[in-house]
Order: sequence, then C-alpha cells, then structure tokens
Amino acid sequence: MQRLWRKTMICILLPCGLLAGMPVQPVTAYEPVPDNWFIETVTLDDAGLPSDFHIYTSETSPEQLSEGVWLTTNNLNTSRRAMITLINRSKAPVYVLSLEYCDRLVMATPDENYAARLKMAHEVASYLVRPGSGEMVALVWEALMDLDHALLDVNQATFNAPPADITPPEAQHSELLMVYGEQVVLIPFTITYTVNQNFKADEYVSPSGAPEPTAAPENKSGLKAGQKTALIASGVGWAALIAWLVWRWRKRH
Repeated sequence: MQRLWRKTMICILLPCGLLAGMPVQPVTAYEPVPDNWFIETVTLDDAGLPSDFHIYTSETSPEQLSEGVWLTTNNLNTSRRAMITLINRSKAPVYVLSLEYCDRLVMATPDENYAARLKMAHEVASYLVRPGSGEMVALVWEALMDLDHALLDVNQATFNAPPADITPPEAQHSELLMVYGEQVVLIPFTITYTVNQNFKADEYVSPSGAPEPTAAPENKSGLKAGQKTALIASGVGWAALIAWLVWRWRKRH
C-alpha cells in the first residue's frame, strides 16, 4: 500500500516540477485595427506669418530649432490624418483659440478694448504652448475639428477596403487662431485628400504599434507545448490520487 502511495505522489509532483521549471511567455493581446481610405495633407499659408513664426519639415529634429515658434504638419509616411504640431522656443506663451472668437480678436486697427480682448483670449484659449519649453503640442484631427466646427470628418477609419473607382473628397479650408504676446496670429491652412494606396485594415497590431501577421497567434494562453503536457500529467496524477482515496474509504466501510 505504501508503494502505491509513493507512485501516486510521484505522478503528482513530477509534472508540477517540470511545469515550475519552464518559463512562462508573456501574453500579448493582438487586435485588428481599421485604416483610412484617404491620406490627408495639411498645407500652411505662411504669407502673413510674424517674424517669430517659422514652418519646418518633419525631417528636422526639434532639438535643432532656434528661438521662435515653429509649426509643422503630419508626416505622411506615418500618419494618415491631418495634424499641426507647434513647438514654442520663444519667450512668450502661445494661446490657441477656437475660431468662434475670431471676430472678437482680429481687427484692422486695435481699439481701446484691445488689451481686455487679449486678456479674455488667454482665459478662453483651448491650448497653451508654454514658452521656452521646447515641448511639442500636437493638434490632431479631433483638436482641429474642436477649433473649427465647420470642418467635417470625411475620412473615418474603416475595415472595408475603398472602392476601386473612389474619388477623394474636396479640400477643406480653415484657419489656426492664436494669441502670441500682444499679437493676434491667424494662419490659414488647407486639408487635401489623396487615395490611400496602402490600405491595411486586415493587419494585426500589437500594443507597441508594430505590425504583426494577419493571422492571430494560435497559442493565446502563453503556454508552451511542454507546459501543457505537464499540466495534463499533473491532472491525471490528481485524478489517480482521488480514485485511490475513494477506493480505500469504500474498502474500510
């Protein structure tokens, strides 16, 4: 009887030891992400920019920028959606406002209430770009629509591929309203659309953003084949122990 007991315990402990010695792979969630039918290009009109304002390309490192307020648009190689990014390396803050305040601020000749209007602009500004911080404030598509309610989202993400004969939407025009020091700055911009020739809504993307194969990983539990075998063997051992205990109880009674 003791020999049977020892064999049963070996059936239980040996698989558990094998399982404990095997490293467990971390479980990674994979989800399909939609894509956009069109690529949005933002063009800033720099005709009336103040001397402290500059436009730079996405290839330029922000650390290389000199003093001033710098603006750039979305990198078409990495972003489908319209975006305007501001970097403030000047000594004055930049306030970004909704266009609903445009008529109250933009005046051909500032009147005696100009200072009061600027103070009001500071209080109602939607975004603040702090001076000298070098931080990047990105006005993504949702932020641009919040600043200009006339903008329409005609490029929502979808899982369905675009039709072969699809026509891009008409360009949209807007303005970026800002207060810089004692100045009101109004920068017109245009959003144009081109067909996304690299539509990839069927890809799986990991939380890190790296594209993964379209087929979801088969082993979602994170266990290797050896670990699964050890679990099964351990279960068999426990079943044998329970059966033996039941047999012993019935024999005694």
